Amino acid sequence: MEDLFGIVLFFIVIWIISRLANSSSQPVQPGIPLHFEVNLQDTRRETNDHSFVVKEVLAIGLLPVVKAINLGIYISVLDGNRPVLCHIEAFQEPESSAYQVRTEIGVVGPNQGFAEWSPVAGIIPEILHPPYSGLRQFKMVIRLVDSSNPPPIMLGFVKTPEHSGLIWEKTITFTHNFTEKGYLEIAEDRKTAVTLFLKMAMAVAMSDGNLHKQEGFAIQKSVLRLLTSYSGEEKQTMKKLCNQALKEGYIESRQGTLNLESLARSLNGIGNQQFKYEALQFCTDVMTADGVADPSELALLHRIGDLLGLGMQQIKGIIDRGLVKPGIEISGAANPDEVLGIDPSWNGERIKKHFLAEFRKWNGRLNTLPEGCERDNAQRMLNLIAEARKKHE
Repeated sequence: MEDLFGIVLFFIVIWIISRLANSSSQPVQPGIPLHFEVNLQDTRRETNDHSFVVKEVLAIGLLPVVKAINLGIYISVLDGNRPVLCHIEAFQEPESSAYQVRTEIGVVGPNQGFAEWSPVAGIIPEILHPPYSGLRQFKMVIRLVDSSNPPPIMLGFVKTPEHSGLIWEKTITFTHNFTEKGYLEIAEDRKTAVTLFLKMAMAVAMSDGNLHKQEGFAIQKSVLRLLTSYSGEEKQTMKKLCNQALKEGYIESRQGTLNLESLARSLNGIGNQQFKYEALQFCTDVMTADGVADPSELALLHRIGDLLGLGMQQIKGIIDRGLVKPGIEISGAANPDEVLGIDPSWNGERIKKHFLAEFRKWNGRLNTLPEGCERDNAQRMLNLIAEARKKHE
């Protein structure tokens, strides 16, 4: 699942840099079309245990900029006039759960562009959550923006169309078939699911017997993000449900009666995979709220993922994104097996393959991240991999 999150963003940035390197800030090079255009292309990607389609955005021509700017490509997806949601934080708008993917190109100037069709961004239809199931026709809104002065975008729409940071915009339609219920179809299911994974998040927050201020703030932030998808009376109803679930979760945690197995069983019974991802994301946000990834908390997150029936790659994909956030310290007392998600039942060959996959992932990050906390955490993970390898030799 980690590959599913990162493969598009990482490799497309490399493509952009390499293609733009062939252009120039001098007069337009021969062969670069003067008119900037975009198109879509389906590309199938493979990971160790998953195959999925990426809708790559291809661009050609001269970038429509009149001065040097820090250029970004922001993509939203709409179903008619309704937003399409996503339950993976990395693919959300900053202030809502509406789908958005942001690709930062960097500083570009006039007379730069693409001499041939080149991938510049991409979306993964599999992680979209439309309002209804079935064969849906979507509008992909592609925007070139000044990343130093981005226009405010909420639920897929630019709040101020005349904003100076909006450089260029185009809409392309595409279709995709969804077998799971849309978010309007599962409104009632979602009410139940929210109460369940908020209690799970409270269990993580109270794992040491106390609800710390930072953990409370993290839960509050996640709830506020969740509530942006609602309005009016429905929003007030959801707010009451959330408050009640958190109150019950806190009391049950203090009394030792909160049953994770029962909560997971109820959430699994709803039959919606996105709720499971969201539950683990909520719990991960709470774990990282105090800036420290504690071994007992990591073990609890893996247990929650297992109870929800998520695969190891899916679990680690979500948890690892939390571990590389700025300011997160992996506890020095961490058990390497717990942090790396090694199942005690695995045989030696399975563990070796897992080590290799983890090393490639974190070593790749180490070589691409700038100096700072995120890079330090990547090095910390590599150290844990080396320590765990010695243990299993």
